[in-house]
Amino acid sequence: SIIVCDHHKPLRESKKIIQANPHFFGIDGSYEACGSTLSFLVAERMADRPAALFGVALAGMMADKQHLGGFSGINKVLLEKYIANGTIKPEPSIQLEGENLLESLKSSLEPFFKEISGRPEGAKALLAKAGIDPSTKIEDLHKEKFTALSSLLILQLLKQGVRPGICEDFIIDRYYIENLQIYAQQLGAIINACGRRDEEDTGLAICLGSKEALKRGKELREEHRTSLRKA
Repeated sequence: SIIVCDHHKPLRESKKIIQANPHFFGIDGSYEACGSTLSFLVAERMADRPAALFGVALAGMMADKQHLGGFSGINKVLLEKYIANGTIKPEPSIQLEGENLLESLKSSLEPFFKEISGRPEGAKALLAKAGIDPSTKIEDLHKEKFTALSSLLILQLLKQGVRPGICEDFIIDRYYIENLQIYAQQLGAIINACGRRDEEDTGLAICLGSKEALKRGKELREEHRTSLRKA
């Protein structure tokens, strides 16, 4: 049998193949379930330890931007299930990624900060205004500094004309994938870069737990981000 796991609106039902598609059940595939959601639902019923696979599914949900505005539908049901059993733990954060805050700000593309993204001096100046050491990691920010930095960055986005509703999505929950030792959103971005740089096999190896592949994936992610910033 052929099984197609997809979240885009199907052309029609078929008697020749099995389609695991939320649209057949009145569920919105644009916001409530993505391709990795459907793949995980199938894997959950086949794998010996499905919890070990949920981090990859969550990375796919976030890479598809289905976390913005809050998880809903099947995504929300699965997330709540795996938070409840301790597989995933949410941590309040801001939508940045990188080894430290200076790296995170100067390389940020989503969102893009004028005079900060791609500009180390601009990133340093903003961190100095918030009273934060540039080498600080996002997860090490104390509550007061977290509030100060997120407020300054949201103000910057508003000055750029970004709609307030989109600014609200800058404050997110991060989810650490223990068995892969990486945050879900970061994993999704790295796997996306692997595909963009024609190294899909590297992305697959990362999902299977290869440390060497993860190192290569991070290099591809930075190459991809650099090319976008230059553009």
